[in-house]
Amino acid sequence: MKISAWAIGNSLDPILFFVVLVMLGIWRVIGLPLTTPTLQSRLSGSLSRVTPPPDEIETEIAVIVEDALPLLAGWQQLSTMINEASAVICLEFATTFPVDRAVCEVRDAVSAIVPDLPAGSDAPDIQREQQEEAPILTYAIDNPSMSLAELT
Repeated sequence: MKISAWAIGNSLDPILFFVVLVMLGIWRVIGLPLTTPTLQSRLSGSLSRVTPPPDEIETEIAVIVEDALPLLAGWQQLSTMINEASAVICLEFATTFPVDRAVCEVRDAVSAIVPDLPAGSDAPDIQREQQEEAPILTYAIDNPSMSLAELT
């Protein structure tokens, strides 16, 4: 109670104390180092062919493309997913590697091997994945004893 009565009687001192604290806070925020997030540049290409089994897609399409991509510079990880009628090949590049250059090099490398792909294969579809737009966290809730309304 005595502090509040003193602050009401001497209004200049608390105001100056508040201004000094705000100035110190601004000074410290300006001094913080600015860091940018390290996001991977990721390209994905999908190749499809009508009605072959997955092992034929692997040997006739995916292996040919995978053998051509390691010749590129700047990539860090190569992964392949094969399902019934298509193969999706993801190539991750270093964060320092320019994304536009990576897209051009991958398109050039894949277009050079298109004649080696079997007849009936669709043209490869090369896409740049935007990881900045991806969610940071995704979660799911599951409880078989509760209804959907109770879970939400």
